[in-house]
Order: sequence, then C-alpha cells, then structure tokens
Amino acid sequence: MIAWIQECATDLDRVFMAWGLDVGYKRDDLQNALIKIKRSSSIVPGDAASDQAVNYWNEFVQDMFINAITNDIYRFALLGDTTISAAKLTGGADDVKNYNAVDGAFKQVFNAGPSNRAYSIAANLSADQILPAAESYQIFKALLNAAEGDLEDASDKIILVTSSIAGNWVDYRESNDKVAVSWLLQEGGLVAPTFRDVPIIKVKDLDKILKRDFKIGGKIDLPHRALLTTRSNLRAGFDSYDAATEVDAWYNRETRFTHMRSMFKMDVKVMSSDLMLAAY
Repeated sequence: MIAWIQECATDLDRVFMAWGLDVGYKRDDLQNALIKIKRSSSIVPGDAASDQAVNYWNEFVQDMFINAITNDIYRFALLGDTTISAAKLTGGADDVKNYNAVDGAFKQVFNAGPSNRAYSIAANLSADQILPAAESYQIFKALLNAAEGDLEDASDKIILVTSSIAGNWVDYRESNDKVAVSWLLQEGGLVAPTFRDVPIIKVKDLDKILKRDFKIGGKIDLPHRALLTTRSNLRAGFDSYDAATEVDAWYNRETRFTHMRSMFKMDVKVMSSDLMLAAY
C-alpha cells in the first residue's frame, strides 16, 4: 500500500497555519517553522529554533496525515474489493484505486455465499431505502437465531451495524415500553446497546463512505448492513506494528510541493466464515 499526498506551497501554508492556530500556537512561530522547512530538507539538529520547527511539523504530519491513513485502512478493511469496477463507484474510474487493493470484510462475506446471509434487508432495494420501524429487531433476532456451533457458543460475540440500523434500534427502544428498563440503563451510560447480551457496535463511518462513494443514480449500494461475528474473527494485518503510521514528509524546493508518503503491507481476513453471519 502506498499513500502519497503532494500539496502546493500555498495550500500547505493555509492548512498548516489553520491547524497551528486551532491548537493554540502563535502565528509567528508557525510562520518561522514553515520558512525553515522550506529552506532546508535537513534542519540542523541541536538548533533550538530548528528543533521547534521540526516539532511543529512532525505534530502537524501526525495529526493530519496519519488520521487520513487510518481512514484509508478502515475503508479497505470494510469495503475493499479487488474486482471492483468503475460502474459501482460514484467517482467512477478515479475511485477504483481507493478500493481494489484487498478484499474487505463485506466482500469476503459476499464471497462466502448464501450460507452466511441470515437476513435479507428489503429496504436496501426499496424506492426510498428507508428502514421500516422495528426492522432492527427483526435483523438482530434473525442473526442470533441463525448462530450455531462455535458462533453460538462464543463469549465475545459482537454485532457490527451501520448507523441506520443503530438509529432504528434506538427508535424501537424509545417507543417500546417493554424495554424501558433497558433503555434507561443504556441512556445513563451504565450499559452499552445490546441484543440478548451481545454488544451492538455502530460503525458510524461506514454510512458516510457508502453515501459518498457508493451512490449511483440516487441509490446507495446496500446502505443497511449488519455483521454478527466475534471480536477476534475480523483481522487487519500489517508487515510491522508501526508500519502503517510511519510517514516520510519532505518539501521539494524545485517544484514547491510538499510530499507526505507512507508505504506498508496489509491484508484483511475473516478468519473463519463459520464465525460470521450477515444481514444485508
């Protein structure tokens, strides 16, 4: 995997200054840091002013670029598809490279076939794609009822859901007086949302990615999704513990571009298809 961003000097100045002022640094210190970075690609060690410039720069790179890499990893881990086509993406051919490096969790679930599909969410194919009231209850019930063998017996089961399903579950609990006690416990922060004691984890960025990159002709590709699995069954592996957050950053005086680049190896695996059930 190669994540490589280049930015012109003018844009960099604006972003760096806005970031620094927002976290409380002085404008003069930030400006001097930018000047020192642009004058030399190897700032003199031991010089107090230069060290300060490096510290500002390193903190900026850590905050801005590593967050972006983390989001990239997250996107690949969930929605990566080595055979994805431009027709499936809002951005067309330009976006294919953002998804085709590895097969993510959902692609591996789809590849496993109907045996891993415990529930079909009709709203995914409806005209407005809106979940009907209490649909989340039907989804969770189907997932847990279909669990058998090692998945049924696992003590670390979790349900990963889109925000749409999580919100539907909130609405159901609010409107159902039979779960009032459960609702009060969860609202008070004493108990996280659960179904039959299985934690429900909202994957909030999944909805954002689907709406942004998988919306064609006004329809989102399967906007409502849920996975019943175990905490140890879905894995993202890297060539070393820190590889994904090791960043090279440099300024090119000839082109006046600033570069930030990270290179690492990664893969995503559903370790056992027997420990995975889906609703979509």
